[in-house]
Amino acid sequence: MRAFVPSLLLAVVLGGGASLQAARVSLGTASAPPGGAATLELTFSPEGSQVSTLKLDLQVPATLTFVSASPGAVTTEAEKSLQALAIPGGVRLLVYGLNQTPLGAGVVGRIALSVAATASAGTVAVGTANASAGDPSGNAVTLTASAGSVTVTGSSSGATGSLLVPVVLSAGGAAGSFYTTELTLTNRASADANLTLTYTAASGGGSGTAPDRLAAGRQRIVPDAIEYLRSLGVPIPSSGSRLGTLRIGIAGASASQVAVTARTATVVPEGRAGLAYAAIPESALLTGGAWISGLRRNAQDRSNLALVNAGKEGDGDVRFRITVRSGNLAAPGSGSFETDPLGPGGFLQLGIDDVLSRAGLPAGDANAFVRVERSSGSAPFTAYGVVNDQLNSDGSFIVPVPERALDGKTALFLPVVVESAAFTSELVLTNVGTSRKTVQLTFVSSAVTSGGNAAVDTLALEPGEQRVIPSFVQYLRSRGVAGVGPAGPGFAGAVFASVPGGDVSSLLLGARTSAPGSVKGRYGLYYAAIPSGGSATGSAWLFGLQQNGENRTNVAFLSTGEADGSAIRLRVELFDGDTGRTVATIEGSETTLEARRWSQIGTILASYAAGTTNAYARVSRVSGANPFVAYAVINDGGAPGQRSGDGAYLPMSVE
Repeated sequence: MRAFVPSLLLAVVLGGGASLQAARVSLGTASAPPGGAATLELTFSPEGSQVSTLKLDLQVPATLTFVSASPGAVTTEAEKSLQALAIPGGVRLLVYGLNQTPLGAGVVGRIALSVAATASAGTVAVGTANASAGDPSGNAVTLTASAGSVTVTGSSSGATGSLLVPVVLSAGGAAGSFYTTELTLTNRASADANLTLTYTAASGGGSGTAPDRLAAGRQRIVPDAIEYLRSLGVPIPSSGSRLGTLRIGIAGASASQVAVTARTATVVPEGRAGLAYAAIPESALLTGGAWISGLRRNAQDRSNLALVNAGKEGDGDVRFRITVRSGNLAAPGSGSFETDPLGPGGFLQLGIDDVLSRAGLPAGDANAFVRVERSSGSAPFTAYGVVNDQLNSDGSFIVPVPERALDGKTALFLPVVVESAAFTSELVLTNVGTSRKTVQLTFVSSAVTSGGNAAVDTLALEPGEQRVIPSFVQYLRSRGVAGVGPAGPGFAGAVFASVPGGDVSSLLLGARTSAPGSVKGRYGLYYAAIPSGGSATGSAWLFGLQQNGENRTNVAFLSTGEADGSAIRLRVELFDGDTGRTVATIEGSETTLEARRWSQIGTILASYAAGTTNAYARVSRVSGANPFVAYAVINDGGAPGQRSGDGAYLPMSVE
């Protein structure tokens, strides 16, 4: 476990009903000789809002005393309390009340604080933001005290945004499983990122906030998120079932250049099995209704539905309305229910049996999809589904689809479906609309022998129907679709879905590719189709690539063929997450794709960057007109055939 790093956290609270915006705060640079004191001048000005209160959350290996304040910046009472302040290494929350007239936009206030060195040593990260919004991310300051001297270095950059990890945990589950969450934090920017991690406990207690710093160009893999947060000083208990949400405030670097990926897994007889999911930027959080498809309960699988109030402190509670529909036309039904209020950062998970019973639907085997919306409250939110194998508890993560996200889209691109000696791909196709949809499905694979290596089938979906096809290639074969021969050669390629004469606005499409475990159950991963217009045309990033004794990573590409029938060439740059340096550039036949073709580079780090264990990649189109999709799969086992082989899907981040 890492030693605890003390922290100095600054935040502003806005007055007069102003909108929630962080103030910009800069801190001077000062140093002192052994036994001396450095004067830290804190300058703050609102950005489009008024500031009436400044909060200081202090935990430093030094003594802090008040020196002075600019005229009108601090009240007499606050000055007196500051003058009396001297906390050697202590922790206290102070409130500096400003004058009755809050500082307006562009008005500057200054407070000077003297920081005297002690025998203690440490490095301190400092952030600024709106405390009432519960997002104490922002500026960066480093304070180092050692051998009786102190140095304070300031930064004038403001908070750039935040990411939400919907769940991190160290907790038991069904069928004897015990899940922990691995975090991968990536900063592809040229500036260091100052992180403020706010954990909100859903079970086990221990909510709290702590800072950390991620150097420019670096990627850090944290094996256990709960232990990582504890090492930073978040007061999470050391044992028991611990589960909560994690908000990561970002400053110093652009928030768009910082990514966080979570992989939650449990030990299985062969190794580990689980699922991956990306942290959600503020701009991508939900505010309207969203659909989650593919939920089921049967002898092979069980499902959960999770809900998160993604609001910050002060945004208020959210109550959710869940509408549940049976996708099985032989056993139709629908119902809805509301949840209890969920506070900011709050998390609620419901098992499929609970979802069905609350909606008034019968228990037993189920094939369902749900609509999630707010029934009260205004905070943003997110939701997701999980399908777990009943025997080994391997999970598949199902992302929500905003209800208007597919309006006007003419096609859906499912990156890959497979049929091989080990792997098969299940297709999940859902019609959430009120009218019948006739869907054309085109499977393009080099193993398909018909013209253009394309196998074409048409499928009619009634309103509210959800079709779960256990093996899509076998389904095509059973229907006598031209070009799909006997099993054996191995099929791998993309599926293109469209509605002749219409759009795909009410269609949800996803796939789960899996293989049988050597002991019990199946191991696999789920991924959703990408709508037309949602592919990359310039560059895309892939994070969390690993190669070691327990993990390997494959990287795959699809040319969507949206523009024309010509080929594209991609360039893949691999960056060492430990150093930030480029360790390989791949450009050639392995990254050249004809229109609507899929390809994959297996164990990419072992093949092209031997010795690199932790990496991220930039995939760029260097020639051709067609957009592309890129993704990575991290597998359990350092080489094929080792450990469980379970995969976790890592989607691209488009630049």
